[in-house]
Amino acid sequence: MIIVPIHKKKDKTDPRNYRPITLANTILKLFTSMLTQRLDSWMEKNNKCSDFQAAYKKGTGCKIM
Repeated sequence: MIIVPIHKKKDKTDPRNYRPITLANTILKLFTSMLTQRLDSWMEKNNKCSDFQAAYKKGTGCKIM
């Protein structure tokens, strides 16, 4: 994996005006996407995700108070 700084705005000599971006291999991105989908499916099928983990379940989210 390669991390490359991307200039945001303003002074190019100020390191705070850059954000890091990771350049990953396309195969790695495909693999992690497939793995995530399979884990999500398995967790949903086997009821392994707690109701307290709503931010990680499809169709749910956190309430803003």
